[in-house]
Amino acid sequence: MNSKISFKSVVTSVFAILFLCQLLFVPSYSLDMKYEMPLFLEYERIDSQVHPMLDNGELFVPLELIADAIGYSYEYVNDSIVVHGKHGDIVFTDGSPNVTVFGKEITLYRAPFRKNNVFYIPYKSLSDMLGLNVYYNDTPSYIQLTDPTLLPPRSEMIGYIYSYQGKYAFFLGTNGKYGLVSDLEQIVFPAKWEAVVPEISDGYICYQQDGKWGAISVDGREVLAPEWDSLSAFRHGAVVVGKIYHGEMLYGLADEYGRVVFNPREGTIKHSNGYFISSYKDDDGIGHSIVLTNEGRSILSGEYDDIDTWADGIFRVMQLKRVNGRMTPRYGLIRNDGTFILDIEYPRIDDVDASGYAVFSDGRKEGVVNRLGRKLCSPKYDRILLPYSGPYVVVRNSDNYGYLDNYGKVVVELKYADALPFQNNYFTVLEKPAYGHSYRWLKLGVNQEAVKELDEVVDLAHKKAEKDTLSIVQTEEGYELQNKDGVNVLEMPYKKIEPLGRYFKVRGDGGVGIYGPEGLIVLFAYEDVSLYDATDLTSEIFVLETKSGTIFITASGEVLLKH
Repeated sequence: MNSKISFKSVVTSVFAILFLCQLLFVPSYSLDMKYEMPLFLEYERIDSQVHPMLDNGELFVPLELIADAIGYSYEYVNDSIVVHGKHGDIVFTDGSPNVTVFGKEITLYRAPFRKNNVFYIPYKSLSDMLGLNVYYNDTPSYIQLTDPTLLPPRSEMIGYIYSYQGKYAFFLGTNGKYGLVSDLEQIVFPAKWEAVVPEISDGYICYQQDGKWGAISVDGREVLAPEWDSLSAFRHGAVVVGKIYHGEMLYGLADEYGRVVFNPREGTIKHSNGYFISSYKDDDGIGHSIVLTNEGRSILSGEYDDIDTWADGIFRVMQLKRVNGRMTPRYGLIRNDGTFILDIEYPRIDDVDASGYAVFSDGRKEGVVNRLGRKLCSPKYDRILLPYSGPYVVVRNSDNYGYLDNYGKVVVELKYADALPFQNNYFTVLEKPAYGHSYRWLKLGVNQEAVKELDEVVDLAHKKAEKDTLSIVQTEEGYELQNKDGVNVLEMPYKKIEPLGRYFKVRGDGGVGIYGPEGLIVLFAYEDVSLYDATDLTSEIFVLETKSGTIFITASGEVLLKH
């Protein structure tokens, strides 16, 4: 939950989620006015003819309706209703603000009342009485009461939930120490720890006691005695342990049986997709990294400043190299047997995407490699627009788009103004206009024969260039942006006009600028302009190339970054 939950003498499981729509301001309606708003329990609407009611601007909710929804029984005794809750009875009396909860009397600020054989309870009083979190939302207006499946009233449990962990939850007791409960009912460990790692991983808890860290399983088996200066969460049956030596924290690795499998040493240890990476610098400042299993066995090591797991059996290694007088990271790919797939010379090697491929760059051009470590092509394209769709991917050089197959071979020549992901056995491309003609979208078969001219394209990766009523047309004077009546919406022809997402990039004597869908000028007088991410044109962030550097700017003119 987002904030602390106060545990007063608690009624359980009443009102898991209650959306009170249109309650940003509750007007002062007349007495007993029905207020028809939906009630939700765990995001499911409770269908009923009984609705909340307003009494002098105060909202009351029907008790029986919600008790039925959550499975609580109840009975009427004279002027009272007795709700048989999970941990005891709650007694509400018509017209009385006094409520009996598990035998203890609590006074509400507004009295419940009974009307038409239904008991109504002030919802705010329920929040105060049960110690619920109340979330207030402005648009749309609603109030959300989160799940009050609270703990039984035990003195050591008075406090609040610190971190939910599925079946388990850490709680903070009134003594300022942490404990653990199961199913929000049974105390597993009393509040006795000074601190905890707020995560139960592999069934183990890391806690601090008397200033030292230890680990214990949820079933009570001691894994590590509290003698360490730091612990992380368990990962794949191992945990990073820390010990201060001469004022410096040294890091090692211990397994789930409490055995130290990698002795603490200087540097750092991180987890990376099932492995642990130990990195440190020697006396000469040279970086070293070791890839460890959860048993502490080294499977790869070398003079690397960092390593992370890239794919099965393949690691991305980094070395700091001096480039133009500055230490700059350079990356490579290496198998766990020490053979290189890509030498350590690339400024960028991306993560493998969902289609099983990754882009790498030499700083100017992009190439692609698959998750098996096969380099499909060296960096020679301005942009490779992953992900692959089937066996093909869109690529771009300058203003020309085409397709590569999954062997890195060009299957559709890079000559089109735009291209969409391969779909349904067709390539979809934007053909550049011949003199006096407009751009047009074509659907090509796998043999590149023109199958169909498209009137409209639903773009899955980036929007089509045509803007409903605007078309790019080449004339004797240059390029124009014409509406459906053939009228140029720009103030003059330009040397070149290209589609750019929802905009048009125009090139004239003064430089390059951007026109909006209605012909409105947005940016101008730059050497070049491109979209920050051609696969997400809704962001409308432009990259402006100037003589003094690069500027990232929004369509409204807000400068986000200069370098």
